Amino acid sequence: MLALADENPNGKISWKEFIPIGIKAIQIFLERNKRLAKVPSALNTICKDTLRALYSSELKKANEIL
Repeated sequence: MLALADENPNGKISWKEFIPIGIKAIQIFLERNKRLAKVPSALNTICKDTLRALYSSELKKANEIL
């Protein structure tokens, strides 16, 4: 997350660089919690499919960046 925030790869992150990334991280966290809350409690154990459902959008973005 910090590497993504460093827009001018100088190894330092300003508030101007960090705020949008921080807000996005909070939005992703809240959305993930909403999706997890919809999973029936019997299925609320961590497994490969659960992780894939919860992190699919983040994985897609990471693949695009890489």
